[in-house]
Amino acid sequence: LDWYDGKGTQTLEPEFQYLYIPYKNQDEIGIYDSTTTRQDYYSLFSDRRFAGLDRISDANKMSLGVTSRVFDNESVERLRLTLGQAYNFQTPKVTLLPHDEQLLNSRSLLTFEGDLHPSDPWFLKARMLYNTEESQMSLGSSAVEYRQDQFMAQLNYRYVREGNVVVTAPYEQTDMSQLGGLTAIPINQKWQAIAAYYYDLQQSLNIDRLVGLRYDSCCWS
Repeated sequence: LDWYDGKGTQTLEPEFQYLYIPYKNQDEIGIYDSTTTRQDYYSLFSDRRFAGLDRISDANKMSLGVTSRVFDNESVERLRLTLGQAYNFQTPKVTLLPHDEQLLNSRSLLTFEGDLHPSDPWFLKARMLYNTEESQMSLGSSAVEYRQDQFMAQLNYRYVREGNVVVTAPYEQTDMSQLGGLTAIPINQKWQAIAAYYYDLQQSLNIDRLVGLRYDSCCWS
């Protein structure tokens, strides 16, 4: 690239994966420590749908993705963009619990992730999961972060479609829309004052507040 004194570098990294795992009925195996994994770009290329070993999902799918990065003249990554989606040739039959509904979508959520590092103290992050079959966003998050030596401050926002359960009857699911911030202020080399605050815009609720002291040594904190 012409950027960064003419020594910038941009990459283009396509990824393709075909995954086949035959179906085996596992309803008689108890659930001890397994759960459904959260989807992100890297989970599209994983051979597991569940965390833990109590369920091994069958699969017959193709995953497609592309990543592009920009490095400056000192090989520091300044920008990373990823886009990916998986296509099921056959919907998986294995479910976490015997009476759970099977997945019927032929495509996974379209996954987008972006990281921007415009200057040394500043970081911007964004993530989105989009349901292409229903034409609606399922999840979105963004963050702006500033780091200087041991000082850190971050403002972030996250949205999850039907990610909240109303705390009063009839306990309906609503969209999650939350705004948050956190900071770490150095006191000396090993001590920091930390604070965090999160607010649910959908329900007008303070959902998390934290004030504390943090100590870090060479091998524990």
